[in-house]
Amino acid sequence: MDPSKKGLGIAKIAKFVLGMANRLPEAASRYFKGYGVMIIGAEKGRSPGIPKGVEPHELSDLLRPYLGQNGPHWDLARLPVSEDREVLFILVDPPSGGQPPYPCCKDYQPADKGDSKAGLVDGDIYVRDKSQTRKAKSHEVTALVKRATAAGVTDVDVELTIDGTALFIRDTTSAMQRMFATKAEEIRDKERREVQARDAASPEGFGRNNPANTFKSMPILAHLWDIPNETPTQPRDIEEVIRRQKAVWRSRWPDCLEKIYAFGATPVVVRVVTPTYLKSPEIVLTIHNARALVPEDIEEVKYHEIFPVIDKPAQSGPWGQVIPAIDYRAYRLANPETDWTNEESARTVRLTLTPDALRPARDCTFNGVTPIQEVTNEHAGRVGTAAGRDGGR
Repeated sequence: MDPSKKGLGIAKIAKFVLGMANRLPEAASRYFKGYGVMIIGAEKGRSPGIPKGVEPHELSDLLRPYLGQNGPHWDLARLPVSEDREVLFILVDPPSGGQPPYPCCKDYQPADKGDSKAGLVDGDIYVRDKSQTRKAKSHEVTALVKRATAAGVTDVDVELTIDGTALFIRDTTSAMQRMFATKAEEIRDKERREVQARDAASPEGFGRNNPANTFKSMPILAHLWDIPNETPTQPRDIEEVIRRQKAVWRSRWPDCLEKIYAFGATPVVVRVVTPTYLKSPEIVLTIHNARALVPEDIEEVKYHEIFPVIDKPAQSGPWGQVIPAIDYRAYRLANPETDWTNEESARTVRLTLTPDALRPARDCTFNGVTPIQEVTNEHAGRVGTAAGRDGGR
């Protein structure tokens, strides 16, 4: 069988996939946890393999005309047996309630009459019994129709665990005040040094600070010296400057806090395990008394993003022109299987997981979001106790 080309080999694989997909869940679960397995390149007592080079996307393109756009799901696995040969495994997902019957979507008639069993007819429904794949009988079609309507009453056993904890925020006001006070004192110190430097450079201070230069103030020698006759600089109201700066810092503080949380947070990991194959499930988790954010890599931190007292550095080109800064973090691809919403009015995080499928005995993990809990000092004790009690839910 050559699965890399159109013809007999592809028709055999398509017929097998259709037959395995058109089984009843209770019958399929008795073997291989419900999976249908087709082995290519091996037989009893030997496994010569087939030439390497079969790619899943190429095989999918060859099978699609027979299986249809919304046909059954299958996977391809391989086992090397030599440098240039391998054994292939076609794995058909276990059937489950809610799946419709899967009909064949294209005719195929082998050129050799000896291969007539591999023939396919557009519109036929094929089923698999213990030894062969054949056209379904009337009662089997009826059972498959019932399978399609059984999703609403099927019990699903799902084990869900959450690894990680919420980022608990108790008090940020005192940290902000200490930061602002330290920066304000730096501004005052800088102003004092600048005033001292201006005084030392003035004509009055020139001779006073260096007796050897007193000669510069003698009338007879005054024309020999380039002593500026400047109007004294009016001292700034440094406290007014600090007041205006604090207003700017305070307006930036909420955005900086969000960045601090993002760089300091660790994403929670949600693991889902189920003994039943579930196609396109939707799992909704609700976390109360919290909101969520997306963690960021601490290696990419920019100081002006987390410290409001640090100005954003100017971006300029080789001739001094202004170059707009580009934050490439905004262009990262989002995880299409994880979505979350902060419901601010209810102080609730709603996390929605939408994987393509959940497969038996196989962990399915999701991450990329961190819940955070913020409380004021007067409520810290009460909410902190509640967070510790509910953290494992």
